[in-house]
Amino acid sequence: MVIMRACSGSSATTITAEQAVKLMAHLETFKDGALVPYFALTLFAGIRPCICTGEILKLRPEHVRLDSGVIHIEPEVSKVRMKRLVTIQPNLAAWLQSYLLARFPIIPVNMGKLRLDVFKAFSLTHDVMRHTFISMFVAKFRSMGEAALQAGNSESISGPESVRLPAWSALPCANRPSN
Repeated sequence: MVIMRACSGSSATTITAEQAVKLMAHLETFKDGALVPYFALTLFAGIRPCICTGEILKLRPEHVRLDSGVIHIEPEVSKVRMKRLVTIQPNLAAWLQSYLLARFPIIPVNMGKLRLDVFKAFSLTHDVMRHTFISMFVAKFRSMGEAALQAGNSESISGPESVRLPAWSALPCANRPSN
């Protein structure tokens, strides 16, 4: 078991690049990778993670455009009812190419229990993946404004909580061939 902790100096709970690597490696072997798309989209694209009312619940495979490198968050999907575009970073592209949404649904059957099992095993909190996305984005691109746009927040919400974190380049891509 890996215990996830808030990074020091952060007002939002995040996980480190090393913790994200361990989490994603575990997910590849857990239930044949069924949860990889959910966790990849919430961790590497900042999609709001609630499986009852969050954006992830309303997100459809056709919104995730690997061909153009953009996720279209339509107003009916967005918490704030405004369209936004999220750039698919190389690590997310690698995960989604290995776990194609046509074969691996964003929200698989029995998602509530499966997600809870992972959250308990890794001591994850509700928005930790989304907060990690925002923090890593700011660390890599040095732009709270762009992080806010990508995440669908105002700059005051995205804040400078953990710009000391290593950028996503520290996270390995999927090491499994395309399915």
